[in-house]
This record gives sequence, structure tokens and C-alpha cells, in this order.
Amino acid sequence: MKIKLNGQETELLIGMDAEFFIRNDKGFIAAARVIPGLKHKPFKLQHGVCHPDGLSLEVGAPPSTTPEGMIMNLFKVLAEVKEKYLDPAGCSIAYQHYVHKDRVQGVQEEDLLFGCGREYDAYSSNMVKRVGTSYRTYRFSGFHIHLGFGSGFEEDNLNFRDLGRLTKALDDAFLEAGLGTSYGRADSYGGYGAFRVKPYGIEYRMMDCEVVTDSSKLTKLLAVLNNLPAIFQKATEKQQAGSSDRPSRMKERSIRYV
Repeated sequence: MKIKLNGQETELLIGMDAEFFIRNDKGFIAAARVIPGLKHKPFKLQHGVCHPDGLSLEVGAPPSTTPEGMIMNLFKVLAEVKEKYLDPAGCSIAYQHYVHKDRVQGVQEEDLLFGCGREYDAYSSNMVKRVGTSYRTYRFSGFHIHLGFGSGFEEDNLNFRDLGRLTKALDDAFLEAGLGTSYGRADSYGGYGAFRVKPYGIEYRMMDCEVVTDSSKLTKLLAVLNNLPAIFQKATEKQQAGSSDRPSRMKERSIRYV
């Protein structure tokens, strides 16, 4: 997929990292009791990497030039994790994006540490570390989209304001598609406007794992990602217009935690 960035055409690479809670026949179980690797040293697999992240399983897979390719790479690494680690342990992926920390088996003290680093907030232009009140009781999963901009757009050459405008344009597009995130997750980490600058581009951090575990949401996710060239164009137009307003419809969906 080709996009225009700063008036220059470049090939876009689309990657992701995704977090999922796991369970056995007795309920939720801390991923570290089943999954190898560490957050600072992921375990290498044939189709990607995996490691525990807090209470959840985190996986990463190679990027692709298409959204569909990115999702296929995700499903390949998930299938490998399932075959090698989940099935032998009698576990499976729990298809919900939050869990009450007291309802998880095998939890050790280090599993509950807040491991999420600082991230940029596109609406305040500040670097923040969200540790909201929801985090005292719940843990939330994430689905983070990584966009690589190709040669000539490495970290030293990327404009922070441009990345912030792109993040806002992505927020607009996902909200228009009916994809948001819960208040609890946004209160703790990865809310609207959240992004990190990477050596290759940007990590967009608003989504949770339900965008890939729910088939209807996955369809919407792919539709938005296939429209990335237009989203980049919208970000450019906002730059020219000097727009920086937070969308008025930016309301976290209300969910009942159980």
C-alpha cells in the first residue's frame, strides 16, 4: 500500500502487537504460568514472537504491505502459540478485553506491576503515563497498530506534530466506523490520541483486542486500514488548516465490568 507523507510517496508497512487473556477450565490464568519469554526479551517463534505482558499474552508478527496480510500474520502466530503452549496446558484465548485481577489464577506479584511506559497524547502534545483508577481492579488488553513509512522517514526525520495529526485522523476514522475503546482502558493506558514514535514510524495505541476477536469489528478494522491513503490525506489537510480540535463524538463506550 502506498501513501503520501510530507508530499512524498512511500510504501507503507502495517504491523501490530496484540494482547489476549487466557483461560483454562477453572477460569482465567496468568499468562506467565503458560507462555515463555519476557517483555524486554520476547520469545522467538517461527511466525513471530510471544511473551507475557502483565496478566496477558502478547504476540507480535512480521509487518505486511496490506491489512489482510497483517491479520493473516497475526493468526499464524496465534495458531503457533495455541499448538505449542495453550493446547498442551489445557488453555485457550479468552475473547474479552478486560479481566478482574482477583479472578485470575496463578498470579504473582510481578504480574501485577504496571509495565506500560509513557506515550504521547496527540491532543495535549504531552508525554503521559496513564495509571487510572480502573487499573487498581482491572487489567485490559490492547491491539496496537504499527505503521512503517519506509526509507527516508526514519525516527530522526519524522515530525512530531505530523504524527499527532495522523493519530487524530485515525481516531476519527475508527470512531466513524464504530470502533472505540472502553473508558477503563483509556483511563489506564492506550486511550484516544495515544501514540509512540518508533524508529520506523508510529505505534497507534487506542484499540483493544476485540477488534480481532469479534468478526464484525474485524471487518470494520480492515475497511479503515484499507482506507489509510485517504486518512493520511486527511491528516495533511488538517495540518494545512491548523486543526487541532478533539472530536466532539469522542466518547468511550460504556461497558459493565463483571
